[in-house]
Order: sequence, then C-alpha cells, then structure tokens
Amino acid sequence: MKRIDLQGNIVYTFCFFLLFIISGCKPEPPTPQPPPDPPDLLQLDFITGMDLSYQPLMEALDVPYYDQNADKITDMVDFVQANGVNLVRLRLFHSPDLNDSILGFSNLERVLAYGERIVQSGNKILLDIHYSDTWADPGTQKLPAAWSGLSFQQVNDSVYQYTLRVLQAFQQKNALPYMVQIGNETNSGFLWDHGRVWGAFENNWPNYAALIKSGISAVEKIETESGKEIYTMLHVAGVVNQNTFFQRIDQEGVEYDLIGLSHYHLHHTRDLNQLQSALNQLADAYQKPIIIVETNYPWTLDWNDWTHNGVGEQGQLITGYPASPEGQKAYTEKLIEILEAVPDNLGAGFVWWAPDLVAYDGEESTNGSAFENLTVFDFDNRALPVMDVFRDH
Repeated sequence: MKRIDLQGNIVYTFCFFLLFIISGCKPEPPTPQPPPDPPDLLQLDFITGMDLSYQPLMEALDVPYYDQNADKITDMVDFVQANGVNLVRLRLFHSPDLNDSILGFSNLERVLAYGERIVQSGNKILLDIHYSDTWADPGTQKLPAAWSGLSFQQVNDSVYQYTLRVLQAFQQKNALPYMVQIGNETNSGFLWDHGRVWGAFENNWPNYAALIKSGISAVEKIETESGKEIYTMLHVAGVVNQNTFFQRIDQEGVEYDLIGLSHYHLHHTRDLNQLQSALNQLADAYQKPIIIVETNYPWTLDWNDWTHNGVGEQGQLITGYPASPEGQKAYTEKLIEILEAVPDNLGAGFVWWAPDLVAYDGEESTNGSAFENLTVFDFDNRALPVMDVFRDH
C-alpha cells in the first residue's frame, strides 16, 4: 500500500506542475480488477468421484464385488483408485445410533478409519458433514441430540469446536480431507431451528450464515496449522432455481470455495438442456467451481430384492437414455459433456452416489437396497460398462 500511495503522490505532483503549462491534467480512472480466480483444484483436471459411504457396511457384511473381467475385487478403495475415481465422498453423522445398520457406520471412528485407507491409496476425500445424528436434507435438518437445548451462541460455538475436532482427528491420521461440506443439502438451512431459513424463518439468514462461517473458520484454522489447502463447499439439492440461495449467501458475506449440487433425474429436471442452462447461470453469477456431488442413473428397471426401488418405471427415465448398461454409460458421458461446457471451466466434476449399494440382504429382503439398479455393479456384483467412463475420462 505504501508503494502505491507513493506513486500516486508523484503522479499528482507532476499533474499540478503541468497545470501551469497545459490546460489541465486528470488522473487516469482506476483499472477495473478482474474477479478472483476460482480455487486451484490442484492436479484434478476434472473430478470423477464416488460416494463410498456404504462401503464400510458392505465390508462388514463381506459383500463380494467383481471387476469387468469377473475377477474378485479384494479392496474397493484400491479398485476405484485404479479405475479413474479421483475423489471419494464420505458422509459423517455427529452421534448416530450405533445399533442402526446404516447410520452406525457413519460415525467419526468408522469414517476416519475408512478415510485413512483412501488417503493411503493415493486418493482424496470429500468429507460430507451432516451436522446431525441422522440424514440431513432439505426436509430434515435435525439438531444433534448432544446440542439439544443449547442457545444459538452455544450451538454456533459447537459448530466450530466440532468441525475443528473432526478435522484434528483426520490430521492426526495424516488423512485430511481435500474438501469439506459444511452441511448436506442445506436448501432450508441446517441445525433447525437455529439455522433454519425460508418460510416463517425468512429473517433467519444471518444466523444460518453465522453457523456456516463458524464451520469454515474451523477449516481455515486447520489449513493454517497443517499448511494444506482444504476447500469448503456449500451443498444444496437440485440445480435449477438455486440463484436465490447463493445470492443470499453472498449478501451475508459467506466466503466459501465450491458449489456442491445434488442432481437426481427422478427428483430434479430430466431436461438436460435446462440442466446445462442452470449450471451456466450459476457459474456466471458466482464464479466458483461447481461439482454435482450426488447423481446416478439406472442400468435396469428390474430388482434384485423385494425392497422398493425409487426408479422402476419407463416414465421416470430421460428420453434417449434407456435403463440399460449402455444407457447408464451414455448418461454419464452426457453429464460430463454438460459439465465441461460450463463457462470458464467451472464445471468441476461429479460424484456418483451409492455406486456400491447392491442388494446385500438377500433376494427376498424388504429392508435391503432401494438402489441396486442405480449402482455401477450388476446383479452379479460385476462392474458395469460405466466404469469405462471413470477410467478413460
């Protein structure tokens, strides 16, 4: 700043001197500054990720998987890393019920153990912190039981301390995440009702923003201590009509690195042109890398257990993309094409949700997998052609 001031003084002195010689002298208007560069994504030119949050459970049940040559996969972590997956997403619940066969495998101890293996394989982690004891989404953002009855200020401090404690645990294992989500699908805020927004809580955006900032501050502290960059992400469900959310976030002065979006063709748009347009608009407006951190597509409409599948009818598909192995592969290739067409290279990649959630509880189970036709493995648990996209992109 001192150097700039000195140059300015010299310019103005010179101008006053010339004033006696010529009619006048006006300083040049300041040069417009370009927007800040998006975060450097290190060596990842494009993210082809998978959410392997179910894998610790699958391993505990000794569920077998096979590659495209029908050879048994001995370690899913090594398999995905060797086949083009360059980011693994893991969800984390605060204090889940350890007796719950699903929730109990997403506590800190188990997530940390699996995360350590991911980093040792040479891969990177996207840590999805739900800030809840159970599933958090736009319709449910339940406060952890341990924080029940706390004031807003106490919850705000708890967000910071909890996030810090989680990352310190990863740091001690030399397994720091590459990215951290501050909440999961937070369209309606999180940590209800302290950080709830929209509707009757329309005026609560400052509180929501304060909670987000506390989580980000903890990430920044670990960055400083470790000397390693950790990118922060805000995650909402859906791609279309999200401008208002991020506009409010900007108004509250929240500084974050990445936009994370869920895109499920069943729940969100099936119009791929609309998907492209919405992504382009978000990139133009906020100049941040965008990752679709939850997506999948069916390779069949059949089922392999008696658990109801979410996608099971022709009318639920995207026109031109049949529920077949090749249709699933074509959808994935098209999604990459859409992301790579986002302006300024801000379409940073995608993460396949529950690629490994095969029918693990027997063929007649009514409490098994509702996603076995949306995985990247067939009903013999053999890798599908969509793996070519991960490997070859």
